[in-house]
Amino acid sequence: MRVTDRGPACFFLVLSLLAAGGCGGRADSRVVLKVWDWWSPASSPALKQYFHEVERAFEADHPQVDLRYQFVPFGDTYSQKLMTGLSSSEPPDCFQTSIIWARDLYERGALMSLTRRMASDAEVSPDHFFEAVLPYCSRGGDFYGVPMAMDANVLLYNVDLFEAAGLDASPESIRSWDEMAEAARKLTRRDPETGDIVQAGYLVDGASAYFTGLLPWIYANSGGFYNGDETAPVFRQPAVREAIEFMTDLLYTHEVSLPLTSNRQDLQLFIQGKVGMMMAGTWSGYMLTTAARKLRFGMTSFPPGPSGVRRATCTWGNMYVIPRNARRPDLAWEFVRFYCGRENAARMLKILSRNSPRKDLYETGAWREAVRQQPYLAEIPKICALGGRYPMARFNEVNDAFRPLYQGVLLRSRSAEDALRLGEAAVLEILRSP
Repeated sequence: MRVTDRGPACFFLVLSLLAAGGCGGRADSRVVLKVWDWWSPASSPALKQYFHEVERAFEADHPQVDLRYQFVPFGDTYSQKLMTGLSSSEPPDCFQTSIIWARDLYERGALMSLTRRMASDAEVSPDHFFEAVLPYCSRGGDFYGVPMAMDANVLLYNVDLFEAAGLDASPESIRSWDEMAEAARKLTRRDPETGDIVQAGYLVDGASAYFTGLLPWIYANSGGFYNGDETAPVFRQPAVREAIEFMTDLLYTHEVSLPLTSNRQDLQLFIQGKVGMMMAGTWSGYMLTTAARKLRFGMTSFPPGPSGVRRATCTWGNMYVIPRNARRPDLAWEFVRFYCGRENAARMLKILSRNSPRKDLYETGAWREAVRQQPYLAEIPKICALGGRYPMARFNEVNDAFRPLYQGVLLRSRSAEDALRLGEAAVLEILRSP
């Protein structure tokens, strides 16, 4: 495996084997298959091992293929490179796409329909996947992506801090927002001289690049962000206002959170034992077990609010897709079905401790062994099954419009009613624009 650096914008991982007799100078006659992703092997030894094993396994089954990955940082860099690549004569053969781009790419006609292939392929037929992830990769019954991940927001908590505060550390012990606030107060510690918080009971999320930290609280309060067909926002529900007000109460009434700052390193603060509870993701467990092996933590869903009737979260699933103008669509499909299949789901679990959108993974001995080694994993499929929808329709534009309004409420520069009124009008205009 060979990694070459082509500049700060992206990493290239060339996954190839030497052709037989390569030292003698004979050219490699295999077909090059180009795959794009933002999971970079440069970011961790585990990811390097993972992609090496993906290469080895796929090329062993397809000896005529030279699999070449191109890794591009997530965010604007990735989306901009996609736009350029998909309009060129040399597009990637397949690539991972986020839910925040996939629907727009499909509606612009950039992605190939995979409905027929999935329906006739027992390895990746839709019934193998959790229902929660299927809406992100299909539209009107037409599939344009195959799920390769299933992520959700989680309420992450420090078990040792819970026990030291006399709190029950079982996953669903906090049953309401009132109990949540009470637990956060018990977990909060202050400097006796300055009064500054030195251990936050709960870290309110709000200074990040996205507003989506609010979503699990909306869903746990039986609210929504869009209507059912994603044609209009539904911000005027009391459930949405109550969720925003609960965040401001945690900040200013209960005073259990560190201040909102753009440079606050939430997960690092958690690792350092300075946070009792925070919002995180299902993927955070791998980071924690890698960086702090002795840290005792748990993950759970979000307790119901005053208008809520059950626990909830936000669940989504990124996918692999094939461009409409892919030069090798049949080979690309072979890779997609391999990458999103059960064998690779087990590989991802073993090396990266990542869960899967595949229902059949949770029936395997590999999953049971993973839970034995990392007990927090047992909660992940239950959490994901409770998830509401990530607002993927016109996400980037909607985020640019709504995030500063929401942050204004958290910073006390505007009221919740004002933010929701202005936000509803702005988002509705975005959704109705061509």
